[in-house]
Amino acid sequence: DLLLPKQKYLVPFYTFAGGVAYDPARFPEGKRPKNFADYFNTEAFPGRRTLRNRAMEMLEIALLGDGVKPADLYPLDVERAFKILQKIKPHVAKWVEATPQTVTLLQTGEADYSYTYANRIQASNRDQSTNLAFSFEQTLNGVEYLAVLKNAPNKENAFKFLEFAMKPENQASCMEAKGGAPISRKSYQLLSKDSLKWLPDLTSKNNAYINDAWWSGNLETLERRFKEWLLT
Repeated sequence: DLLLPKQKYLVPFYTFAGGVAYDPARFPEGKRPKNFADYFNTEAFPGRRTLRNRAMEMLEIALLGDGVKPADLYPLDVERAFKILQKIKPHVAKWVEATPQTVTLLQTGEADYSYTYANRIQASNRDQSTNLAFSFEQTLNGVEYLAVLKNAPNKENAFKFLEFAMKPENQASCMEAKGGAPISRKSYQLLSKDSLKWLPDLTSKNNAYINDAWWSGNLETLERRFKEWLLT
């Protein structure tokens, strides 16, 4: 029933979609970026952008924006990614630390476009009566996993929770509340039409997935380099 395969010690629970958000009232069709190539094309789509202040996701979308195919993304061409980020650096209004800022900067007009997450835009429109939009033409998807730690004192109950969490009806109710794409195929039949509108196509070859295994061996070094680069 799983859209993504389980791993030896991990079971995928849901995915989140990172991509391009904008205010459609300010930027009509054709006047706004809709994929990462557009987002990094400051000549065709001038304006102030947001990017995150971390290496993970930023290196990926820089390479995708430079024409790297999702299937060829890893191992990341780090030097190429930093060159691309250097070019767009003057057009970045804010290197965002806290995720809510990726939305509030759009709301206040301090940014014209923002790299953010579909569920954040969905929640903003629902809770604050805004009318922001998110492009699903291309997304960078991350996977949230569930696991039981070694020597867990409540191991038996932890596995009972995993069984509970992976049931289609529970995945659907959780994603209705927080946004995100469930892993259970059957759960999609239980989601509302509004929730389905905010989900990426997990089968699209235009979309990419964050490779957690690659980052597990590279995060510390690249995160330090990225933070130092931001100061230059």
